[in-house]
Amino acid sequence: MIVIRSEFDGFCAGIRRAVSICAGLRNESDGCRRIRLSHLICHNREVNERLGIKVVADADFVGNGMETGLTVVIGAHGVGKGFSEKCAGIRNLKMVSAVCPVVDRNLNEIKRLAALDKLDRLLVYLGKNGHAEADAAREWMPDGSFFIACAEDAKRLADSGELNGAKVELMVQTSFSDAVFDAVCAVFRRAGVAFEVFDSICSDCMNRRKDAVRIAEECDAVVIVGDGISSNAVELAEIVRRHGKSAFVAMNASEMDVILDSGVVNGRARVGLISSASSSKEIFEEVLARLEAWYG
Repeated sequence: MIVIRSEFDGFCAGIRRAVSICAGLRNESDGCRRIRLSHLICHNREVNERLGIKVVADADFVGNGMETGLTVVIGAHGVGKGFSEKCAGIRNLKMVSAVCPVVDRNLNEIKRLAALDKLDRLLVYLGKNGHAEADAAREWMPDGSFFIACAEDAKRLADSGELNGAKVELMVQTSFSDAVFDAVCAVFRRAGVAFEVFDSICSDCMNRRKDAVRIAEECDAVVIVGDGISSNAVELAEIVRRHGKSAFVAMNASEMDVILDSGVVNGRARVGLISSASSSKEIFEEVLARLEAWYG
C-alpha cells in the first residue's frame, strides 16, 4: 500500500491562530483554571481536549457567578449577540478574541448593517443551521434580513417577492458547501435578484477541496483527518465520495485504528491522507504513522 499525502496536513491559518492564542494564555497563566472558551475553539474535540481549556457553562452566568478575573476566549467561529451581552454584564471579566479573521470580517459587516438607521440593502445569509459560525451571524443580523440553508430556501425566498427591487447582499458561512453556494447564486440569477456577494467561502477551504479531488483521482480511498462534527471534514469526505472513492474520517490515531480493524481499507493499493482545517499537524502525523505501521 502507498500513502498519498496531501500538502494540507494541519490547521488552516485561522484555526492555528486561535489555538495559538489559547495556548499562549494558558502558558502565561500557568494553567487553565482561570480561562474559559466561549465554545469549542474549533470543530475538533481532540484538539480541544489537548488544549485543556473548559467551555464556559450556562451556570457560570447565574447570579454573576463567574469567577473574578476570569478570561473568556471567543472561539474561532465567533459568538452571538446574546453571549456577548451576558459577558458584558459581568464585572472583571476579560474577553479575548480568537475569532478567525475571515469570520470576523463577515460578523463586522453584519454588525455594521445592523447599526444603520436605514438599511441600504437586504442581507441574505447562507449557512448551516446549528453551526457555531452561522448561529453567531444569525443573532447579529438586522431586522428584515434572511437566513437560508439551501437552494430550495433561496427559491422560496425569490418566489416570495420579498427581494423584488431590493439591493441584496449575499453572505455565506466560510466553510459552507461551494456546490450549494453556487446553486443558490444560480437560483437568484434566474429569478432576476440583484445581489452582490460580500465575501465567499474561505480560500483555504476551497484549496483543500481542490486537493481532495486530486487525491481522490489518484487513490482507491481517502482518509480525512478531522472530527465528524466539522463541516470542513464532512465536505472533504463528500467530495471524495462524489468522485467515486471511499472516504473515512478519523479524528485521531485511535479512530484510525477502528477504521483499520474494520478491514474497510484492506486491499487498497493507494490511500490518500488529507487534514481538515481544524486538525493539527501533530494529529495528522499520528494518524499517518498508524496507517503506515499497519501496512509496514
